[in-house]
Amino acid sequence: MAFLLSRMGFPLWSGICLIVSTTPANTIVGNETDRLALLAIKTKITQDPPGVVNSWNNSYHFFEWKGVRCGHWHKRVTIIDLQSGDLVGSLSPHIGNLSFLHELRLNNNTFRGEILAEIGNLFRLQKLNLSINNFEGEIPANLSRCSNLTYLGVGSNNLVGKFPEALTPLSKLIYLGIHLNNLTGGIPPFIGNLTSLVRISASYNPFGEKSKFPWIGRYSTLYLPPGFGSMFPHPQILQLYGNQFTGPLPLLISNSLELVSFDVGENNFNGKITNDFGSLQNLRKITISDNHFRNGEPDELAFLGSLANCSNLEKLRMQGNQFRGVLPDSVGNLSNHLFYLTHSENQIYGTIPSTIGNLVNLALLNMYNNQFTGKIPPSIGFLQKLQRLSLDNNKLSGKIPNSIGNLSLLTKLYLAGNRIEGTIPSSLGTCRNLLSLHLFQNNLSGTIPGELLRISTLSISLNLAQNRLFGSLPADVGSLKNLMELDISENGLSGEIPSSLGSYTSLENLSLQENFFQGSIPLASETLRGIANFDLSHNLSGKIPTFLEKFALQKLNLSFNDFEGEVPMKGVFTNASAVSIVGNYRLCGGIVNQDGEFVAAVKVLNLQNRGAVKSFIAECETLRNIRHRNLVKIITSCSSVDCQENDFKALVYEFMPNGSLEGWLHSSPKTNNGQNEHRRLNLLERINIAIDVACALDYVHHQCHTPIIHCDLKPSNILLDHDMVAHVGYFGLARFCPELTILKQSSSIGIRGSIGYVPLGNKFSLTFLYFDICLF
Repeated sequence: MAFLLSRMGFPLWSGICLIVSTTPANTIVGNETDRLALLAIKTKITQDPPGVVNSWNNSYHFFEWKGVRCGHWHKRVTIIDLQSGDLVGSLSPHIGNLSFLHELRLNNNTFRGEILAEIGNLFRLQKLNLSINNFEGEIPANLSRCSNLTYLGVGSNNLVGKFPEALTPLSKLIYLGIHLNNLTGGIPPFIGNLTSLVRISASYNPFGEKSKFPWIGRYSTLYLPPGFGSMFPHPQILQLYGNQFTGPLPLLISNSLELVSFDVGENNFNGKITNDFGSLQNLRKITISDNHFRNGEPDELAFLGSLANCSNLEKLRMQGNQFRGVLPDSVGNLSNHLFYLTHSENQIYGTIPSTIGNLVNLALLNMYNNQFTGKIPPSIGFLQKLQRLSLDNNKLSGKIPNSIGNLSLLTKLYLAGNRIEGTIPSSLGTCRNLLSLHLFQNNLSGTIPGELLRISTLSISLNLAQNRLFGSLPADVGSLKNLMELDISENGLSGEIPSSLGSYTSLENLSLQENFFQGSIPLASETLRGIANFDLSHNLSGKIPTFLEKFALQKLNLSFNDFEGEVPMKGVFTNASAVSIVGNYRLCGGIVNQDGEFVAAVKVLNLQNRGAVKSFIAECETLRNIRHRNLVKIITSCSSVDCQENDFKALVYEFMPNGSLEGWLHSSPKTNNGQNEHRRLNLLERINIAIDVACALDYVHHQCHTPIIHCDLKPSNILLDHDMVAHVGYFGLARFCPELTILKQSSSIGIRGSIGYVPLGNKFSLTFLYFDICLF
């Protein structure tokens, strides 16, 4: 180097070290290319609430920008990590200029538009995660040029079309996530060429081809390819749930020896499961729930025997199918690691095998909604790690075994809807972690054990309804201070309601109806201010306490008791739909009456007006003979004298809460009861009203025993109910026609009606006038 410098004319000074940079010129150019590409990407980000890309400016070098990482040697961008940044925008084509990019993480944002083909220029790219965004269009075939990809995640977007066959060259791909999109065309067989795949997530796609009725939005059924299992010789996680796959479960899946998790739930698979799972030694989770597996043979659950060889199995979900067979004893041979087992919502019959007690590490056992008979096996007491046991809605009989008290970790116990008899075992009192207990709809008898009512953890629900329990309600019931629901209805309990119920602080639902309780509502109940549903029907006597007015009740049932005195008039008692007091014949007063409150419209006639009496008689005569959904319903009429001995006549109609059509057509702040004053009828509502009126007129013209002409049809006589259904009212000028055709009488009808019958410019009135005179 010194010789060359000397020959070039540079003097050599002693002690001076000349440092020459060896950075290639093209690296400097590449740095600028990366910087400009990043700035272009920033311009496409339209919203950035947390300020993720605020640092992307000229104040900092780009390898100091947030979410950007560069290589140590060449200072080129290798990673862009903007995941979970609340970003909104789209991709810039300049992203294809980041030629050294290894990872692009944009997942969990709100990027829109298409996945750009320019990403295919990134031949060094190893990880592409665009999941949980709003990308649309098809998966670009150009991604096949990213031959180093090991991770491709585009799940949870709005992608359409088929998975492109051009991506076959991605031989290094380990993870493929295409779930929660709108992909069609099935899982193509060429995916089997991606031999490095360990995990595929393809759930929730309509993989079937569109049917010939595409506007219905349905997809035809889809069979997995026959050689599906051989496509993936080394998969560890296979998720196909939430699609519309049909046909039998492919046998070759049993050859995927490295499979750890297998999920085909929420599909349309059917038939008998004949797979031998015994070779899947690594299998930990299997989900075949919510399909249509069934063939009607007693041994259709025999495949459970082969799962006994899966010594690492932890979770087995097979609920929501149509299995109709006997649960084999081999279920007790399943893995000692099994902690989750559910085969609920099937049609499994026979007895529960006693071998179930071998699964000593079970934390959850769901067997509800089946056809199990016989007794609950005492061996269930061996499942001392059990936290949830659901055997409800079967046909179980016999007694609840005392051994159930051994389940000290139990939090939820559901045995409702069976034929269980005998007493409630006091051993349940040892289940000190119990949150919810359902024993309703059985044949249980005897008294409620105090030990049960001293389980202080019971905070969700205690439901003992519809049994044969008798005796008094123990005062210990007050120990359940944190309970949200207590239902002991439809039993034979007697005595007074204990005042200790007033100690409840979280109670929302209290059902005591249809027992033999005596006395009145205890005053201590005044503290139950948080209660929403309170049912005391068919029990008590005394007066209705006024403190109930202060409760924020949604439902209060006091019916068929022997209450007396006045009905309170505030709070929930102002809402007839929320309160029932029927069957209490010694009550009086109150806003709520004993057949339920209703709102009516009362029309009092001014008898000083000419023709008022005649109009009253005509309307009574007319409405007495007609019934139609589009006619105003008359409830009753009144013809008497008032307190001053003057004639009094009135008609009581069903109330129409949306007022008259006149008010809607010419609304002002003082019309329509002050409601809807700024809203006009839309076209569909106008058409529906016209149809309703036409139906009413067709009825009175053609379907009555004697044809009737309204003679005063106008918007003010057309009333609208809660659902904006039109009802024709006021038949004071109605005319009955003899058994003659309208054609012969039309010449003598003339024009009748009140003022405003044909208001100038009112198209509705003109139309209705035409209907009334000429329609028939």
